[in-house]
Amino acid sequence: MRTQIAPPFVALGCLLLSGCVHNSGQFGATAYLQSDYGYKVAYSDAAGKAFAGGDWTLDNYFVDERGNSKPKKGNNYEAKREFDEDGDGQISSSETSQEYIYDLRLLNGRDNGVIWVKAHPLLPTDAHRDLEVVLNDYADGLSGAGLYAQSNLFSIERVHERHFTTFVTAKSDVNVGDVPGLEGTVELAEVEKLRLDPSFRSAKVRVVLVKFYFYECNSHTRATRPWPIVTHDGDSCFQRPGLLVVGYYNTADRFSADLPEFEHIVQRISFPPGSLMDDVKPSVVAEKPAEGGADKPAAPAPDPK
Repeated sequence: MRTQIAPPFVALGCLLLSGCVHNSGQFGATAYLQSDYGYKVAYSDAAGKAFAGGDWTLDNYFVDERGNSKPKKGNNYEAKREFDEDGDGQISSSETSQEYIYDLRLLNGRDNGVIWVKAHPLLPTDAHRDLEVVLNDYADGLSGAGLYAQSNLFSIERVHERHFTTFVTAKSDVNVGDVPGLEGTVELAEVEKLRLDPSFRSAKVRVVLVKFYFYECNSHTRATRPWPIVTHDGDSCFQRPGLLVVGYYNTADRFSADLPEFEHIVQRISFPPGSLMDDVKPSVVAEKPAEGGADKPAAPAPDPK
């Protein structure tokens, strides 16, 4: 069990060394393409370019007066990313940029369900970190405010007055396209209610983590950067490590009902050739609960701190 008070904001590491907000999402005929990282999410309904059925809608884009999909802006959709690319322990102005918090974010109009997809760059020092460690760090980041976007690995969010603790209750190896990853379930409980009822849960998060290679190919890259230079699709490119996060959040009583839509989205994600990292192998762990079933709660410690 882990409890902590989350900071009022947390910084993200930076992918692009520029001051503008960057977005490279393209809505094609059959799939969404994140062209910086190369992964795709196929539509569940190609005619309507929808990612999920029922009450799920795409939240982080809007359609302008010309019928074009445009990313939403503002504090709920943009954040600062800091990335110590040269490893000197300091963040220079060229290592800071604005970035969209989500590649894709879907909301359920019937309940509090949220599904999101986001790719992040990794520093060379983080590229070989085990996904189980990343999952535990993510759960630690959820402690405090108890919001799925609170984790200091992935996003920023205001802190609420209520304090939460987290439990990692399930882990399992999973393939996303042809790339292996880790799927985990994190349960959240408000601390004061947990003291009265040890079985109480406020919400649950299912998160899929995938490490992969992506390629930065242009004639202006600096040879002194810390990434290996390889030939990719006929170009000389930096081979860079990344982390894809696919998540689903809902209140505990609604979690199982909407879980199948999340699993179907994960099944429709694919990576291009050359994405498989050398050190990523099946690793774990415990069996995951049956799809759509209730997760078995972990027994809390008598006095959460």
